[in-house]
Amino acid sequence: MNIDTDQLEYCSGCGVKLQTNDSNKIGYVPKENATICQRCYKIKHYNEISSIALEEDDFLKILSHVGQTKSLVLNIVDVFDFEGSLITGLKRFVGSNPTVMVVNKVDLLPRNMNLNKVMNWVKKQAKEYGLNVVDVVLCSAKKNIGFQDVLDVLSKYRKGRDIYVVGATNVGKSTLINRLISDFSDLDEELTTSRYPGTTLDLVKIPLEDGKNIVDTPGIVYTSRMTEIISKHDLQKITPEQSLKPRVYQLNERQTLFFGALARFDFVQGERQSFTCFISNSVYVHRTKLDKADEVYENQKGEMLSPPGIKELKSLPSFTKHAFRIPKNKRLDVLISGLGWIKCNGETGAEVVIHSPKGVKVVLRESML
Repeated sequence: MNIDTDQLEYCSGCGVKLQTNDSNKIGYVPKENATICQRCYKIKHYNEISSIALEEDDFLKILSHVGQTKSLVLNIVDVFDFEGSLITGLKRFVGSNPTVMVVNKVDLLPRNMNLNKVMNWVKKQAKEYGLNVVDVVLCSAKKNIGFQDVLDVLSKYRKGRDIYVVGATNVGKSTLINRLISDFSDLDEELTTSRYPGTTLDLVKIPLEDGKNIVDTPGIVYTSRMTEIISKHDLQKITPEQSLKPRVYQLNERQTLFFGALARFDFVQGERQSFTCFISNSVYVHRTKLDKADEVYENQKGEMLSPPGIKELKSLPSFTKHAFRIPKNKRLDVLISGLGWIKCNGETGAEVVIHSPKGVKVVLRESML
């Protein structure tokens, strides 16, 4: 016998309405008295992820609700994938509500990083992208770095309003909100957190003591990020879990660096110079001559060049090329969204080409470090 789903509650993990009728749809629970859906249960207890997710149009429809409210908006951005995790056209969704940019996961930056310089870099980048924010905060929700700054920002700008938390998938929204829950809410259940994209499926309201709410919104899914197109097994390898260890390579022109079989960096022309790679410590970097690069890739992809493995390679789009000219006396990064970035350290200029799966965002930017 089917249970009347109108009598069921909403999942305390991802916010979707619970239902008992169809195990292949979001919100499924095997019994009526559950407080968390089967999908969240598997993520939480078995680190599994189902294929059930919302379409991008559904995400945007939910996000458009924010502009109809009077609230403070926290826009969570991943410092490891800054450009890839920005929500394009955010102003269109939040309306006249003030927006604070919270740049998360600063614990992944090299330990000798000057966070004041990173802050200045973020503010400059935000301005260049036309993002109208009232303040910027650097933090690590996971390692409790800068969390007091987040609280100070809430106190300064909230003014008795609800707080809507928005961001792309996998930027750490739920982790940050769970820290707020532990300090400001009597809720027993935490939000479902996972390294996998699309954990939150609907609006999740967390009541505050003054009768207002923190509202977690679903993450926008951008398929232009490497993290969205690879297998969950390989996602664990390219997602950093600790401070990045910069890898410096002195290259002559016509030398190539492979990042597993996920991307390739060709130093096509220029004087001998160094390039610093900021990617997960688990990703193998292989150097070879440009003239041999195609042969090396064909013979070693999925084996010496991994991740991904041979089986997972079949589901990846074919490589496409991105050519860039590094001007003289310019310190620039080449970002491969979701994988990391390469800092070009030379002062004499360079011609470089990035090979990456078709559709993955690759951008040239002012150096972060």
